[in-house]
Amino acid sequence: MKKEKVFSFCSQFSLLLLCMLMADCCIAGAGRIIMIGPVSFRMLAFALLLVTSIPLVIDNFKKLMGIPEFIAVIFFFVWLVIEIIIGALINKNPLHVLFSDVKGFSYFIAAPAMICILNTKERIHIIMKVMMYASGVLGIVAIIHLIHFIWFKESFEPVYLWGLNAQFSALSTISPTMPRLFFKSSVYLLVGCVFPLYFQIVSERIKNTYFLIVGINMFSILLTYTRSIYLGAGVTVLVLLVCYLVFCPAKSKKCFGKCILASLLSFLIVTTSFCIAAKTDYFSFAITRTLLSFSTNSDSDDLSSSESSDDSQIISTPSEAASKVHSDVSESLVESPEDNEQLTDEDSYKLATQKSDVLREDISKDLILMIANSPVMGNGLGATLEWREYNEYFYLELMAKTGIIGLLLYMAPMLLSVYRVLKQRKKCWRNKVLSFTWLSVLLGFMAFSYFNPYMNAALGVLFYCCFIAVINTAICDNEFENL
Repeated sequence: MKKEKVFSFCSQFSLLLLCMLMADCCIAGAGRIIMIGPVSFRMLAFALLLVTSIPLVIDNFKKLMGIPEFIAVIFFFVWLVIEIIIGALINKNPLHVLFSDVKGFSYFIAAPAMICILNTKERIHIIMKVMMYASGVLGIVAIIHLIHFIWFKESFEPVYLWGLNAQFSALSTISPTMPRLFFKSSVYLLVGCVFPLYFQIVSERIKNTYFLIVGINMFSILLTYTRSIYLGAGVTVLVLLVCYLVFCPAKSKKCFGKCILASLLSFLIVTTSFCIAAKTDYFSFAITRTLLSFSTNSDSDDLSSSESSDDSQIISTPSEAASKVHSDVSESLVESPEDNEQLTDEDSYKLATQKSDVLREDISKDLILMIANSPVMGNGLGATLEWREYNEYFYLELMAKTGIIGLLLYMAPMLLSVYRVLKQRKKCWRNKVLSFTWLSVLLGFMAFSYFNPYMNAALGVLFYCCFIAVINTAICDNEFENL
């Protein structure tokens, strides 16, 4: 009896901690908004989650060892140990970079705990709703920031500086009424756009509150003016459309169509309202900045010099163009009020975008050369360009550190999940809709991470672990047939 009570407490408390942890990921960016001494709330919640889930993991150990995705995670960890040895002992890579790499991937330790916690459809729906509403809170915070920036500029600077110091948000000025608002958790806005659609389709009921969340989050995504987030959103929408149109029955497809139209209407109402109130066109700059990515190479020839003929020097020394850009332009966001004063119109911001792309191109070329040094095994964790320790291109950097084997092992849980879901019977359409709902968001995260390394940090890895847990339950739990 005591054993049952202990397991019941651990199960309930672990679920509570997981909800708090994922809500924190959806809102708090780097997790430094709430600090208890030197320890962040996120680290505390994560540590408690691991401890309280130990009895659950032990009790379900045999079950865990029969889950292909979990086995793939174990193989990935084994490979990371090999790469630590290569990086630390053989290649003598910088230890502080190596420690940073290990810290990011260590969040995969949560995978067995999450599989044991998210073991029923009710629990999955609870975590989905928590994340959906938390993502909506972030969307509201983005709109409050916009209002504050436009109409209360005198008191905005302390908020701006606090956001930077807490690694919660960053802002650069495009025009007096058009900021570029980026939150560390901005990619989680996708959750608030996708999960409401799922709940309405499986229940075949329309809820106005859900459309409000979608409209606010879509507008907040627009305000990031970040092409990698736009790419992630595009991938998510594409996967979602294909999944729902293929697997949903006719009645649910009609509901899906209504939801899409209502979501777009909500987005247009929110966006048009701010366009009229601020007398600013928020659409056109998003389109222009996105199109710049296709024209940067031709437009920025005057910004770069010819490539060095000595390829061996590229890994250790930046090209002339990259050094100029590195000193003149912040490649992602402006990080000081002085920089904001320099970018006061769209033309200067477009120029900054082009210069940023020159630097990115130089980084990618040097990482490819680094991969060529050891394409299969990699150069070990901690490997980095000597002139730049941390890079945007996650998959190139992952290959440079862990080789093709490491990249394949990292992607293995996701690929195995897709294969297992597709093997499910046709009548389990709700199974597949749930699974592909999570997959669409995960692929959006992964597309975003091509330019921004989120999938080797808490924000990306914890969502990946949740995805593994949800897929396993959706496949194994027969209750989903009668959802």
